[in-house]
Amino acid sequence: MESKPLINSVNDDRLLLEDGGRGGGARMVLGSVQNGIAQTAVLIIANLAGAGILSLPKAIQGAGITAGAVMVVCSALLSGYTADVLSRCYTITLRQSSVVEHKEKNAGGSGGGDEEEDRESDSFMTRSPYAAIGQHAVGKVGAVAVTVCQFATQFSVMVVFFLIAGINLNKLVPKHSPLFYSLVCTGSLTPLMLLRPGHVWGTAVMAILATVILVGVIIGLCASDAPHDPHTPLPKVTFPSLGTAFGVILFGFGGHAILPALQATMKDPTPARFRQALFWSFSICTAMYLSTSIASVSKLGGTVSGDVLTNFESGVTNSFGLVSVTLHLLFAAVTVHIPVGQMIDHYCNASDFSLKQICIRTITMALVGLVIWVAGDHFFCVIGLVGGTCSNAMIFIFPPWFYLKLLEKGGKQQKAASVLMKLKMGVIMFIGTAGMVSTLIGAVGSCKDQPPPANHSNHSNHSNHPNATNIYYSDGGGGDGDWTFGGALFDFGPLY
Repeated sequence: MESKPLINSVNDDRLLLEDGGRGGGARMVLGSVQNGIAQTAVLIIANLAGAGILSLPKAIQGAGITAGAVMVVCSALLSGYTADVLSRCYTITLRQSSVVEHKEKNAGGSGGGDEEEDRESDSFMTRSPYAAIGQHAVGKVGAVAVTVCQFATQFSVMVVFFLIAGINLNKLVPKHSPLFYSLVCTGSLTPLMLLRPGHVWGTAVMAILATVILVGVIIGLCASDAPHDPHTPLPKVTFPSLGTAFGVILFGFGGHAILPALQATMKDPTPARFRQALFWSFSICTAMYLSTSIASVSKLGGTVSGDVLTNFESGVTNSFGLVSVTLHLLFAAVTVHIPVGQMIDHYCNASDFSLKQICIRTITMALVGLVIWVAGDHFFCVIGLVGGTCSNAMIFIFPPWFYLKLLEKGGKQQKAASVLMKLKMGVIMFIGTAGMVSTLIGAVGSCKDQPPPANHSNHSNHSNHPNATNIYYSDGGGGDGDWTFGGALFDFGPLY
């Protein structure tokens, strides 16, 4: 395997991060496909938006329209900033690694063992760049922490995507159970999980188109006289509801797990260029979140459910929205899988499209299907807990922590962190820790306070049940269990 330089020049010591990275010139080649700013922004949007458009209205309801809107904007700004910090970490890691290699070669060359270590390092940086940043910044503990959080977050999101897709398809075509549709979707998309970051922007475009249609459907339903559940006053805002809302909103901007991999696929992945992709993607997602959430809460008030489409009577427009969100979930699942797949590929030393990689993808998706099969015990409470811990850490804790550590290791070739910069990073980590605690309290409180509905009916209206954030399993006594998602009953029952 031919070794390629990680940056354009190891003699360029002017990595000016604070002026947009104009001195960095970092470049890393991942295969033959390299994306531009627009393509990268498309991939980021596909990874962020979608299911959040349906769930954020409930979060805004729990926090209040004004406070909820402020939380969305603040979360977007903070998440966007930490994403930019993470891109600087990526560039610094490439540069410092190349300088070390350059010095070692000038000191006397390298033997076969060193070449093997170089290949291992290249594989780690190529396939799991976020974990590689953590390892370079703080050692093995950083790599392990990122790996655990990445796997927990991305795997859980994949499970949720396929679960909701199955539920939606059952609503559209009730011939088979939601479980059947979820498993069919999981198996059908397995071959696409072999794609690398630079090759999936086509599926990302389809996911975004579906999302735009969904936004139009929700706003159209809210602006029209379409039959819907009656408007009720907004519930009282409590600390648990505020914490839960914060966690849901953070999940809407929690795409950091894949950001370093997407930056690596850019033609010239400097922080300045990646910042442009971040600006457009986060701005578009914020606009979609605010427009649909405010419209939904204004129209429905306290009746807003965890899936706002269920608040409107079934019809052509509603079905169109279900098709749109389902297509987005399925296309986005391919992008969400990337960090998990590349991480496993690295540790298993699997080359692209090899038999080993095919087996890994098959086993991974089989595990997703297995969790879907048995995930009846408060799985969406688990998602709340994962969002409050792993996702929060990857957004607010790891980027500033790694950034400060990387600046300390830079020596004379790297501009040291100023007192103001250290204070700024410390404040972000404090906000992340506070958000983590409040989200965990809210998630645990919501799980404890939301028992399964006592009365079951396959024709239950979702809005009749106020608890719209969890999945429950109950055996009605007939042997076939019923799954309750967000308070609305869906009979998974037999496979068909």
